[in-house]
Amino acid sequence: MCDGLTLTQEIECRRHLWLTCQVARIGGYWWGDRSATAAVRETEVGLRAAFNDGPAAARDWLNLMTWNDPEQALAQCHGGVLQAGRRECDVPLWIDKPVSQPPPQAGQ
Repeated sequence: MCDGLTLTQEIECRRHLWLTCQVARIGGYWWGDRSATAAVRETEVGLRAAFNDGPAAARDWLNLMTWNDPEQALAQCHGGVLQAGRRECDVPLWIDKPVSQPPPQAGQ
């Protein structure tokens, strides 16, 4: 792209190309950072709405989120029934914290 120019023109051309690449890189970083920030804010708003029923409900939601993998649970949902215009299905969720395993006994 910068070939066939005088030395001064080639240096100037390469400097412009470098500058354009840097602007594109910074713009990409800014756009990605803004998208991530927007996703975090959207999640925070959704969590606040879910926790509107008080501290006990918030604790229950936190436990369900901590004890379960939503992608794995939703992957087991097949078909579903339409109710009030929305699809529903049974989703398996752990409703108790994991049982801790006793440490192995010495010599076993």
